[in-house]
Amino acid sequence: MICFPNGKINLGLRITEKRSDAYHNLDTVFVPLAIHDALEFQEATETSFFLSGDPVPGNPNDNFVVKALESDAGKFSWNTSANHSFTEAYPEWQAWVGGSSDASFMIRALNETYSLNMNQDDMKKIALEIGSDCPFFIENKPCYGQSRGEVLTPLNLDLSKWEILVIKPGIHIPTSWAFQQIQVGMPEQSCREIMALPVSSWKNILLNDFEAPIFKQYPAIATLKDQLYAHGAVYASMSGSGSSLYGLFDSDSIQEAKTAIQRAAPDVEIFITRAL
Repeated sequence: MICFPNGKINLGLRITEKRSDAYHNLDTVFVPLAIHDALEFQEATETSFFLSGDPVPGNPNDNFVVKALESDAGKFSWNTSANHSFTEAYPEWQAWVGGSSDASFMIRALNETYSLNMNQDDMKKIALEIGSDCPFFIENKPCYGQSRGEVLTPLNLDLSKWEILVIKPGIHIPTSWAFQQIQVGMPEQSCREIMALPVSSWKNILLNDFEAPIFKQYPAIATLKDQLYAHGAVYASMSGSGSSLYGLFDSDSIQEAKTAIQRAAPDVEIFITRAL
């Protein structure tokens, strides 16, 4: 079976509380993007895992797809099929698709292939054991995210008017370090409330709490965000804890913006996509 895990962006990301379990409570909006990995698996006599495309750091045994295969969904499918599964993943844009999406699509694929009859809540529960943002990719539609990001409320959010320019600077931001820089607190407006306002008003109110400390530590990322606005973005932000950024553009200006930013920063990866 072959499936195509997609990426996502955060529209706003506020860190509202540090929890007793060492996680943090979030206030954010997740939006799926039309960029994809390819993930293939098939029955085999033994488990193996092959990865191609952009290099992925770390121990392959810690890969989220492997964790999905070792989850309750994976173990149950092996018991019913009497065979292990062979998997292949081809990351195109690791910072935008990556392990969380791949793992969740693996769970969905196992559920479908082996008729496990899990509903979305069942799959989300398994996905959360792998990563905090994995449950979103089970839902995989615009959602308001709370708690660790697993409490999801679907939103009627239409971004079809906008094309999205995404930038991958190639700067690795350690997630644990990023969270240590945050001053937690409740925002005046939730990201969900801001979604009801025109996109043109988001610039100064739809905020990502990670930007201030990361921009201070890595000013080149701040410069790229400035470039997005300088070349016509109606809204621009860093996504998640970085370092990738995105800007919402109308279709008349996005290609010119991409060319200009690429000329100014030839070492970064830039591409154009849309919200799903």
